[in-house]
Amino acid sequence: MKQSIYCAIIGDINNSRQLADRVKVQRKFQKAIDSVNAEHCRDIASKFTITQGDEAQGLLISAANSYRIVRRFQDIMGHVPFAFGIGIGKVSTLLNPK
Repeated sequence: MKQSIYCAIIGDINNSRQLADRVKVQRKFQKAIDSVNAEHCRDIASKFTITQGDEAQGLLISAANSYRIVRRFQDIMGHVPFAFGIGIGKVSTLLNPK
């Protein structure tokens, strides 16, 4: 199987359990994910999805627009504090585009 190089982005809401309006923030986060998936569909190999509580991850076909995508999340979420990680490397397993 040919291994391709991808760009993974993981975003996590900082101290989400301490947020007074956590449910509202989680709904806004899901809307942000839906927006990013729609707006950047040409860049995405595997759509962004919530993976653990208040964490989301997605896989891009390249790192070219990774900064723009992270900034888009931040723009949509406003003052909600986030930590983002970006990694580049090979993926040798089958991808689920959804």
